[in-house]
Amino acid sequence: MNSGKYPESIGMYKEIIANSTNKNNRARALLFTANTYSLYLDQQKTALQKYNELIKKYSGTFSEQDAIFNCGMIYFEQNNYVKAYEYFTNYKKKFPEGMRFQSALVWADSSKSLINTKTEQKVQPEKLYVDNTSIRVLIVKNSKYINLDSTKPIKVISSNSGQILYHNKGHVNISLQKNTLFINSIRVNLKGRLYLSSASFSIKVNNKAYRGFFSIDVKPSGIDFVNHVDVEQYLLGVIPKEMPYTWPMQALMAQAVAARTYALYVKEKSSDKPYDIEATVASQVYGGYDAEKKETSSAVKATAGEVLTCNRRLIIAYFHSHSGGYTEDPKNVWSANVPYLNSIPDRFSINSSKRDWDCFFTYLEIEGKLKKANYDFGKIDTLTYQGRSKSGRILNIKLLTDKGASVISGNNFRIALGSSRLKSTMFSMSKLKTGILFKGKGYGHGVGMSQWGALNMSRTKYLYKQILKYYYQKAELTKLSS
Repeated sequence: MNSGKYPESIGMYKEIIANSTNKNNRARALLFTANTYSLYLDQQKTALQKYNELIKKYSGTFSEQDAIFNCGMIYFEQNNYVKAYEYFTNYKKKFPEGMRFQSALVWADSSKSLINTKTEQKVQPEKLYVDNTSIRVLIVKNSKYINLDSTKPIKVISSNSGQILYHNKGHVNISLQKNTLFINSIRVNLKGRLYLSSASFSIKVNNKAYRGFFSIDVKPSGIDFVNHVDVEQYLLGVIPKEMPYTWPMQALMAQAVAARTYALYVKEKSSDKPYDIEATVASQVYGGYDAEKKETSSAVKATAGEVLTCNRRLIIAYFHSHSGGYTEDPKNVWSANVPYLNSIPDRFSINSSKRDWDCFFTYLEIEGKLKKANYDFGKIDTLTYQGRSKSGRILNIKLLTDKGASVISGNNFRIALGSSRLKSTMFSMSKLKTGILFKGKGYGHGVGMSQWGALNMSRTKYLYKQILKYYYQKAELTKLSS
């Protein structure tokens, strides 16, 4: 969730619902599934279905309180005051000692007073407005030491008081020692967040240069260092890390639009968090100023402000390395319904030298990797698959072990074993004496744009707009308005 992987989190919650023996944990996982659809995927209808499933299946759990209250809030926001009043009233009756009892009283009264009033229907704006395009990128996580260098003085300011805590040029070392923060051996009386900036074009953080300014959050586990940079400058450090800069310009431009859309989508959902996105494969790989290339920078500038939308809202523009000849529907990967990311035959990824792969895992390796990922299934006797999607990807893996039968989704099995070795779930399995030989096609989850497909399309003279329309068929290319 913190990395912006909302459909992926739904897939994880499904595993908890299917496998946990703890009723409260299953209820919480279903609650979080509904919350994800409501808050992060803009699918209120599906959220209501999940909340009501929880209310029916897990009556009496703590999660039921939140489910009833959240249903009331969704109906209120939809101007359905009759249904909102029904849910808030139900909350009051069932949970007179509940944490949200007073809020339910207020919302119930508000809903009742509005039942007979006429409400104007909201008109969708013709243009997409994004007030703030600054992206907060987590570049250092839980570190005890951070080294900084700048050609001009570095200034550190307290967010609480506005006081300048440090202002000097040269090398700066920030360290956390026994829960005390030091800047070049100067003890800092830490209260709240710190901001760090320089008049220099860039600042080197652990020998890697970045544009923009920074915030410092100190936790008992270490220092989080966040780079604040405009989305267009952020993309200058993303595109060369996500796609080879030597690839044709049209492919690079398609990648720039997809990456911009994804970053702004996650930012829109992250206002209550200390950062929007991570600088690793957990989100999008970001290399800062040092990663920038002339070719990829040109692609970013040529598509400045262009994003993908559906019903005038940003889409979660997933992309992957290679589709293996068929892109995938998110519901088959993560059990999450994202209607604008539909599965399509991908003829541009069929004939590629990077399509086919194989790898071998011993049974001992598989058991160890599953256990490390918190799947303690036991010693494997047999391993088979259950079902394939239309694209040919495996939906579930069934394991027979000394602890009995267990099922895990194909995608979570792949992640547990290592997605750089088990490159996709479009594979076959051959049982050998000591383990399993996997032979497969494609690389990645298969959702959204295939980067190798984009390469082949650009080589055959397709423009970036055509590439995007091919892979995001239900989306429109939109220019941001400020």
